[in-house]
Amino acid sequence: MKTVVCLVALMFCLIRLDATVLRLEGDLTWNVTEPQCGFKLKGELQNLGAVGSGPIKLVLWATATPYPSAGQIVGEVLLGSLPGSSQFTDFTVYTKAKVPFINGNVHFTIAVVEITTAGARNVLLVPTGTQRLDNGNFVDQAKWGVPTAPVIVPPASISRGDVIYLTERATGEFNKFPIGWREKIELTVKSSTRINYANDPRDANVYYEYSVMKTKLKGKSVKSGKIVMNYGKDDNVTFKNSVSLFFQGPGFGTYKSTVTGFLWSGTIGSSVTWGTFQLE
Repeated sequence: MKTVVCLVALMFCLIRLDATVLRLEGDLTWNVTEPQCGFKLKGELQNLGAVGSGPIKLVLWATATPYPSAGQIVGEVLLGSLPGSSQFTDFTVYTKAKVPFINGNVHFTIAVVEITTAGARNVLLVPTGTQRLDNGNFVDQAKWGVPTAPVIVPPASISRGDVIYLTERATGEFNKFPIGWREKIELTVKSSTRINYANDPRDANVYYEYSVMKTKLKGKSVKSGKIVMNYGKDDNVTFKNSVSLFFQGPGFGTYKSTVTGFLWSGTIGSSVTWGTFQLE
């Protein structure tokens, strides 16, 4: 067999009507380090037929019961097409992860999918067992340590022209985000009531309120600067973002962000992230 290098791009091809027969010789595994999802092949994914395949993609499913069953796609990557009697060999590819916001043991399955004129078909399934989630967080993921510097009194107000740079570091359960997958958010104060919320690809002017609040960080009573943002003058549960700024020096510190809105199941819930910030 000849080897085809795996490219994360769609190769031009004719879409097949019938499904290709694939064989896995080796291990196909996944790894999620929020918000990154990775697929790793150690071995070969072979096209046993003489005719080229349609586009092949890898899909990681999270389901309450063994797949196939109702669930959510955590991550998917398009590999391209396999010519007849060829193979993908030893690769690692990454994409963005979307972990369901649920608790308990969840089944994870890799589906190898071929796109044909008849639609997308699972041509190979790789069950990988269960993982325990806590509010959408993997309980065994590497943890991020909150900076230990003492918290100082925050400014009494923020002013027009102030820019706050937020860099995500971890989930609400302190699961550490990998370098390169840490979302960066820029908040620019436009007036006493409006602030610009910008991160790729979102950019919107939203309403906000700023206040100094008593709260706790690592079990200690401290004061934080709290920014509450929403899309309307009235409380709008489809988007409400509360950011607590724990100043640990002039213009920098640790933040906790709580976003309230619709979860993957269609219910209202909240998601927490931690990170560091700079005020300029």
